[in-house]
Amino acid sequence: MKFTLNPYQNYLEIKSQIYLKKFEKCKYEQEKLLKEILKLNKTSTYGKKYNFKKIKDYNMFQSQVPISNFEQIEKYINDEKNKKNSNSILSEVVDYFAITSGTTNTPKFLPHTKNYVKKRQIAWEIWNHSIYNEKPKTYSLTGSILTFTSKPFDDYTKSKIQYGSVSGKIHDLQLPLIKLLFALPDEISQVNNFKTKHYLNALFSIRENVTLIATPNPSTILLFVKTIKENINQIISDLENNTIDIFTDEETIILNHQNTKNIPKELKMKILEIFSSNKSLNYKTAQKLKLLKKENKLDTKYIFENLQTIGCWTKGHVNIYLKELKKHFDKSVMIRDLGYMASEGRFTIPIETKENGEGILDIQANFYEFIKVKEYDLQKPTIYLAHKIELNEKYYMYISNENGLYRYDLNDIIEVTGFYKNTKTPMITFVQKGKYFSSITGEKISEWEINETISKLQTSKKIHIKTYFVVPNISMKNPNYNYYLEFDKIPSKTQIKDYEVYLESELQKENIEYKEKRESKRLNPIKIHILPKNSVEKIKKEFSKGKSKDIQIKEPKLIVLDKDKKLIKEFLKNNTIK
Repeated sequence: MKFTLNPYQNYLEIKSQIYLKKFEKCKYEQEKLLKEILKLNKTSTYGKKYNFKKIKDYNMFQSQVPISNFEQIEKYINDEKNKKNSNSILSEVVDYFAITSGTTNTPKFLPHTKNYVKKRQIAWEIWNHSIYNEKPKTYSLTGSILTFTSKPFDDYTKSKIQYGSVSGKIHDLQLPLIKLLFALPDEISQVNNFKTKHYLNALFSIRENVTLIATPNPSTILLFVKTIKENINQIISDLENNTIDIFTDEETIILNHQNTKNIPKELKMKILEIFSSNKSLNYKTAQKLKLLKKENKLDTKYIFENLQTIGCWTKGHVNIYLKELKKHFDKSVMIRDLGYMASEGRFTIPIETKENGEGILDIQANFYEFIKVKEYDLQKPTIYLAHKIELNEKYYMYISNENGLYRYDLNDIIEVTGFYKNTKTPMITFVQKGKYFSSITGEKISEWEINETISKLQTSKKIHIKTYFVVPNISMKNPNYNYYLEFDKIPSKTQIKDYEVYLESELQKENIEYKEKRESKRLNPIKIHILPKNSVEKIKKEFSKGKSKDIQIKEPKLIVLDKDKKLIKEFLKNNTIK
């Protein structure tokens, strides 16, 4: 064990060693966890239906309990949410619902127990401590931690259970002493207007000696950098005047297009009070920024000169942002993957900084099953347990945990990159969402949602679309969704613009996280491209190549798989109308 002069890190060292020691026995820990999950929830409605009480081992679990997705367990969750049955999916009472996008326009409510939230918190502590071991200055006693969190509490369900952002919930559970290290006050997470929240994030954090930035999506950090750059004069003015202009000056609000009227007055006053309580710090920061401006050094690499580490996702589609991110900070800043996580749970804990973004599979939080990507379409694919998966192989992953998710299909693809300390516990990295889901910057668009927008467009505008597909544009300059449409009658430019606005509106209604990413400017608007006549037949021909029965071919409408991208790229070379 490594002990230092920092008592909190010494505490985490002991905690980490105890937790990680169990990772050396993958098969044993997974079997133990499965028994605990079944025992814990055997008296729930779901547990009784599938006879959890009589399941003795994994083979019985596999044969008695079906693989499920959210739509198949939603009824049980709704019973708990709407006060119809408090023991529908869990034997104990749900402590908290994490909300995220579903495949319909209704957000998914994902149950969490107190114990599982604690497990997620432990994983964060181990991640933080591994950063300290690798780069101790990240947790300097004079340093601050910058995180961008959402509201932990949105409202109550009918059964009086809180729901909100699980990342906000975990942040909210931090010890008061640890919370003193955070650069932003909790009150900022309560601000709903994105532009105002981004400005406040910049204004408050620029005063602090930030040594760690931690947020899942690197595009959020790029937006933070952009906000500072575009508003630096206003930031300097607010610091010098010890006030927040957008809260007090209606003319400024109009000029900056910031509507702060929907922010409760009490919240505005509290944020203003926190900001203005340190007048000397504000003035000192303003003078520092003015000097940097004079020296032509108003870049974030100079503003946050003591930044040591950035924690964010580095794999999947978001890795396109990393090259741009590195431009804005000093070369010495370490970029560490935050780990593979979702509203459904936390799945990996990265304990070293590696380019592949790998982390230890958290075998104490979830029970795992895997199907090889290359075997996924077989009628009866082989299912592998965590201690049986193979190096360099890609798999679809399924989880079971105490939150009421049993053999739950995440529709995610992972890759095995190694094994922890030469044991059977795999190190994995996230590759991409599974079939026909897209996530440029965390929005998780489904093919179902794309189909819904097209259906509504045809009904609303009284038009006929013969065929269509959507290609996500994963790029720094213009991240957006491109709709390729073959119309029965080619529309005018004015009509196309109208259709783009309509599709934009409908997709935001279908997917709350897409709406959030558009409002926060992390995604650009939808763009329509017109396909020429007879595209239906041409597309079908492309997707039928090498197949014996083309009538059974399903042409995907959301182009996300590599094999589909290649076909569509080839098709589009000669099949779009400029």
